[in-house]
Amino acid sequence: MPPILGPSQNRRARGSGAVIGIFGLLSLVPLIALGIGLANVVTSGVQAQNLAEANRNATLLAQAAIEPLLVPTDLAAGLSDARLAELDQSLRGIAFGKAVARLKIWNRQNVVVYSDNRALVGHAFPADENLTMSLGGSTASETSSATAPENQAGTLTNTLLPCHGPP
Repeated sequence: MPPILGPSQNRRARGSGAVIGIFGLLSLVPLIALGIGLANVVTSGVQAQNLAEANRNATLLAQAAIEPLLVPTDLAAGLSDARLAELDQSLRGIAFGKAVARLKIWNRQNVVVYSDNRALVGHAFPADENLTMSLGGSTASETSSATAPENQAGTLTNTLLPCHGPP
């Protein structure tokens, strides 16, 4: 049989229950903060891996599928309608699919000389850091929205992962 508590002992017992409840609630705060912090670390790690994979894929695509199709005059003088159609035919099965939403080939004057979206061909856009790095011989990528100036002429609506490969 449990001991019988007097009135003062009963109040103390109820008070310690409240203290334990408050302690329990306050202990949740650092746990929740830790969970949020871990989620951010894991998310940024996954994004970094995706960017690295996209860089590798962009480099492979540029070197294996696109560069062999181009000649120096394609970049310097731009492409004729016949040459654009020829590249379309060659790249349609190789470059496009679920992984590639838009393909643009730029020259050193920041002019789009090829794109699957003809509205972009012949237009110059301000070079961002990644395009500058790419034209300098490096591969670069970042996440971007479909509202960037060079993406507005089209039907792109999602977050993009533009990859710039060296010429």
